[in-house]
Amino acid sequence: MSDASQDSNSPCSIAQCNGVHYARSYCRRHYQAARRAGFPDGWEPKKKVWFCHVVWCDEEVECRGYCGAHYQKWRRLNYPKSWKPPRPSPVPRTCRVDACHEPRRTKGFCDSHYYAWRNGQLNGFEAPRDIPHCQVPKCDKPVRAQRFCRKHYNQWRRNTLDGFLRYDGPPCKVPTCDEPAYGYGWCHRHYVYWRRRGYPRDLDPESLS
Repeated sequence: MSDASQDSNSPCSIAQCNGVHYARSYCRRHYQAARRAGFPDGWEPKKKVWFCHVVWCDEEVECRGYCGAHYQKWRRLNYPKSWKPPRPSPVPRTCRVDACHEPRRTKGFCDSHYYAWRNGQLNGFEAPRDIPHCQVPKCDKPVRAQRFCRKHYNQWRRNTLDGFLRYDGPPCKVPTCDEPAYGYGWCHRHYVYWRRRGYPRDLDPESLS
């Protein structure tokens, strides 16, 4: 039976388990155990092996009904009878910048603040390393790609950056295009457009500008 056809109140497929369906016909705990085992065919839990007494813990029992980590904590507290470990607080999922509520992506920052931090432009956060600068003389902006800042990279990509030629060949045969030729005399953009039109031989180049 697929997950889509399973009712959320269906019982777990493991015998003697009173849990409700979570995924792949298992309850949450047996699904986690099967996932760790690699979902082998005909998987069944180990005999006399159950899950930690802590409700939100999916680890298998190692001693006195607890997993290894919770058993060690319980033992250090001198085995209290009514021990209920506090549930760990969830890790904050927003950007490390206090005024930003965007979701974190890399190194605890959202996308925009991560690039600013990486380039040494984020106030209050030390840059991770020496910031490389654009190779164009008198340009102190951080590198974006190909050792150029964003502005000069776009100029270099269009082959319009003085002193940094990207390509020495002939330009695109579209009169109003300065991009270098890529295929059949067209730049990459116009070549793809021309190809998608079915390679019409009588296509006017000016109609592509």
